[in-house]
Amino acid sequence: MAQTLVALMGVFLVVSLFIHGRRRPGYSHRIHTISELAEAGSPLEKTVSYGVFLPIGLAMGALAWWLQGNEAALMFTASLAVGYGCAALFPIDPDAPALGTWRNGLHNLSAGASYVLAMGAFETLARDHGSPYDLGKFLIFGFILSVYVPGLRDWRGLLQRVTEVAIFAGTFASVS
Repeated sequence: MAQTLVALMGVFLVVSLFIHGRRRPGYSHRIHTISELAEAGSPLEKTVSYGVFLPIGLAMGALAWWLQGNEAALMFTASLAVGYGCAALFPIDPDAPALGTWRNGLHNLSAGASYVLAMGAFETLARDHGSPYDLGKFLIFGFILSVYVPGLRDWRGLLQRVTEVAIFAGTFASVS
């Protein structure tokens, strides 16, 4: 059941990003972060925040509570719960700045916490199952760099999507 829920939420996210990305003029999956679909003031803010991010956050939060005995699964599901749940409650400012309003600050703080949890989960899996899981940590680090390094900023959307796929895949593997 846990793997089915993770797979359904992953597919739901991909389909939602595709649909809403096409509805937002000028949106690029290569350039823009996932959160920018629901940035403050966007016509899609409420639809994506409460119709996409919140259901994923709540589903992963419930799964995290249920999987408390599995360290990696708990960290992965908590990562997704914090990341998507808080993205729903604290929309990012337009153009996803590193600094901005208090809401933007809470968004970035919770995103940071989410990625730290995911890195911990990848570390746990690498320790228990070998080095292929180390790649997840490097993907997260690469995405974080792309948010702050000007030369990489035009690739932050693509790097985030690859990172999120890795996190969902790690979650799927760990909940079995």
